Amino acid sequence: MPAGRIYFTPDLDKGNDGPQGYAPIKDGKYDTRKDGQGATGGPMIVVIKGYNGVSKPDNPEWIGEPLFEAYRTSIDLPKTPSVQNFEVPVHEKKGPARAPRNDRKI
Repeated sequence: MPAGRIYFTPDLDKGNDGPQGYAPIKDGKYDTRKDGQGATGGPMIVVIKGYNGVSKPDNPEWIGEPLFEAYRTSIDLPKTPSVQNFEVPVHEKKGPARAPRNDRKI
């Protein structure tokens, strides 16, 4: 995934409370310690958003078109620093965005 965002939200239904953790994703990697906010651990709802990484000259904050609908999963994070890898299932992924066709005859 060229660009994206990952969010770790405490699962209140499972008794976890605390701040949300998050980080940008670049070239398939993220680190909440560097560019984001670490999560406290315990049961979490994880949301991953992936983008193609193609920026717009008039909007430097733009990280591209979505590659898939936001992917949601759950995890029980350890209370100590750890490495967590996630894989978005193939059925969640979209193909590359295509430009609309304007060559139709009416």
